[in-house]
Amino acid sequence: MAPEVVRDDAVADLEVTATEVRAVRLASGRRLPVAAVVDCAGPQAAQIAALAGLVLPMRNTRGVLVHTSPVTVAVSRVVHAPRVHLRPDGDGRLLLHSPEIDGAAHPAAGGGYRVDRSAVDRVVEAAVALYPGIRAASVRGVRVGERPIPGDGLPVLGRAAERPNFHFAVSHSGATLSVHAGDLVAAEVLGEDRSAELAPFRFDRYRS
Repeated sequence: MAPEVVRDDAVADLEVTATEVRAVRLASGRRLPVAAVVDCAGPQAAQIAALAGLVLPMRNTRGVLVHTSPVTVAVSRVVHAPRVHLRPDGDGRLLLHSPEIDGAAHPAAGGGYRVDRSAVDRVVEAAVALYPGIRAASVRGVRVGERPIPGDGLPVLGRAAERPNFHFAVSHSGATLSVHAGDLVAAEVLGEDRSAELAPFRFDRYRS
């Protein structure tokens, strides 16, 4: 049977026995019998874990990202300067960030977040001070992301002892660790022994 990808249908519940997850129920009402579940829900990982009866400590934080119009300065790599971080964002655009303004994101009345314009201006000014050639760039968008950070700051990977077919793949450093972490978790789901590599990152460290 060919694998099926289900999109835009959120997980609403899990059917759990004393030891394992038997099925996933979706918001549409659909029921999916499962042999294994991988919790890779990022900032919402704790909510999915709770459906399986597991308490995953998380200390998520917000991050403000500023997207610019195309610039004339060629930036081909990630730059971490004292007041601004930036990287190429495709088609000559830049993505700007500074930890100093992450606190400028506030919940909006209609959902989502609003960001103080003065904070956005500070990031742009810091980028211009670093690369004067981007002075003519305009702000094309401001986005607020939520960083999924497990309680002790380390990734949570692999199966949970009390739910042997429930696996975690939760990490703040997803962009850098995802390929290797994904390989390890997938191998374990398929029955390979990856105990040595995954031991320091098991969910069960929170149970001791």
